[in-house]
Amino acid sequence: MIIAKGQFTGRGGHTMRGGYSVSEVAGLQTFSTTADFFFDGAPEPGFALSPDGVLSHSHALSSDFLRLLPNVSNSGVVTAPLPSGFDIREQKTVFLWCYFARFLLGDAPVVLVGN
Repeated sequence: MIIAKGQFTGRGGHTMRGGYSVSEVAGLQTFSTTADFFFDGAPEPGFALSPDGVLSHSHALSSDFLRLLPNVSNSGVVTAPLPSGFDIREQKTVFLWCYFARFLLGDAPVVLVGN
C-alpha cells in the first residue's frame, strides 16, 4: 500500500523531475522513484530524509538510503528500503544530496496518502 508520495524539484542549477512513492508491506517501507524520474547527475548523489525540513549534511549522513550512479544522468525507477528506524510518516522531506560536494541537488515534500 502506498503511504506517501511527492514530486521532485531540482536545486542548485540541477535538473530533476518526476516523483516518488513509499509503500509499506508488513512494516517494511520501500522508496521508489516514478518511471518519469530524471536527474542530470553529480559526483556522489544519494537520497536521504529530513524530519524537520532542514536539508543538511548531518541529516544526509544519518538517513542515507539510496545512492545513484555517479557522474551520469539517472532516470526511471529505482527502489530501496528506507533505513531501519525511519518512518516516512515522521519525515517532512526526501532529498537528493551530493555526498562528495556536500550540496543539495533536489528535494520533494513528503505527502502522506490516505490520512
